Amino acid sequence: MDYITVKAIPESYENIMEFVFTKIKDEDDLYPSAERVIKDLRLACEEIFINIASYAYPEGSGSVEVGCEVSGGEILIVMKDNGVPFNPFDREEPDISVAIETRKVGGLGIFIAKRMVDSLCYERESGKNILKMKKKISNMRA
Repeated sequence: MDYITVKAIPESYENIMEFVFTKIKDEDDLYPSAERVIKDLRLACEEIFINIASYAYPEGSGSVEVGCEVSGGEILIVMKDNGVPFNPFDREEPDISVAIETRKVGGLGIFIAKRMVDSLCYERESGKNILKMKKKISNMRA
């Protein structure tokens, strides 16, 4: 798996997307049919990364290590940070049937990301938050 490391600031998001989409484009046989996959990944990655950039390092700056691998008709994206421990799955899912004015703040980004990918998992290892997302390309072929 190839990795890049970026500052945990919202402006780094486009660097991540460029890295991910370069990896997808390297798979010439998959790329032409991956337009919807790319849109879904863009939204999922944005929700996850912006959460990390906004909350992982409350007392200063930090970085995020992003890995991407395309294999077996599937894209795996891994985001690692040394920020405060945070398992996004420990929170209740937002009740989207409730009017937005009365809904509790938080959780919507993870809720959206989970629906954009085929799997999303979290682990805390060696002082790092590790979030892995997978998206199948093969089921999107025309």
